[in-house]
Amino acid sequence: RLLGREVAIVCCGEAHEEAIDLTRARCVTEAAEGWAPLAATEEEGWFDPADKLASQESLSLEGAKAWAERILSSAGAADESDSSDDDEDEDEVGGYLVFEERPAGLFSKARGVATVFPADAALKPGKRRPPGASALEWGDLDLDARAFNRRRLGGERIPTEEHDAMIDRRKVARLDEGVEFLDDWVLRQAAFEDLHVAVLLESPVHPDEVELHVEPGAGPAPPAHECLRRVELDSDADSEDEDDPDDGSGYFADYFFRRAAAGLPPGRVRGFEPRDLGDAGDDSLREGFHALLAGCPEAPADAEEEELQ
Repeated sequence: RLLGREVAIVCCGEAHEEAIDLTRARCVTEAAEGWAPLAATEEEGWFDPADKLASQESLSLEGAKAWAERILSSAGAADESDSSDDDEDEDEVGGYLVFEERPAGLFSKARGVATVFPADAALKPGKRRPPGASALEWGDLDLDARAFNRRRLGGERIPTEEHDAMIDRRKVARLDEGVEFLDDWVLRQAAFEDLHVAVLLESPVHPDEVELHVEPGAGPAPPAHECLRRVELDSDADSEDEDDPDDGSGYFADYFFRRAAAGLPPGRVRGFEPRDLGDAGDDSLREGFHALLAGCPEAPADAEEEELQ
């Protein structure tokens, strides 16, 4: 019993997994990488041969893939030996493979010329695709995750509705594999009238549960103490995760909160994490907090900002 009620399940953990990763095939959160077709339009152009890492003739497509992976791995290892960053992922591979197929002989398999380009190689407008050429990109073989993460790395904020619709669709495939996610299980239990289902989550407090109080005549907060203002920012804070698409908007816990709140009666889903109060990553929660500011007087100027100006 907990708080006077019989509790069926209590989940505790500190794994901040993203919903896009939890819904990968067989729920293996690590991305399965390999060669995937690169869709390039005529307007985008083609690769410049001057940017290539290496070329090899008389290879089958499968042989070209294996050869290209070795080239990229060797190039990555050489870059890491010249780098002072000890935290670099030694297994990281990235790049492009262009395969120009040659006509097969009467008793031979089709072979062609393989060319490898580094990950930072760009399609050049005006360059034309050679006849019989195709391009492959090394990366995440999960097409949903690949496109989703690429958009986030580009600075795009994915709408919550689009994200949740994608996760809903991916969960159907996982259910076919025999995996039911916690949100679906909870809502399935809630369908029984004799069960009282309530959810408590370490997630942001909902704006419906707070109010904004403005103290009349209160002045601005004073500047921080000199010892705090002298503390330097962490030099790695801006760069260590620059290649990580995680922007804080795709956690499964947040998705679970939205699903439970939409499927359970009002008041049955409560968040009790105050650290993100008023600054939630969820679009709908952010709009709710902004609505609390309606009709409130403008906040006094920040003392530190005035000093900087």
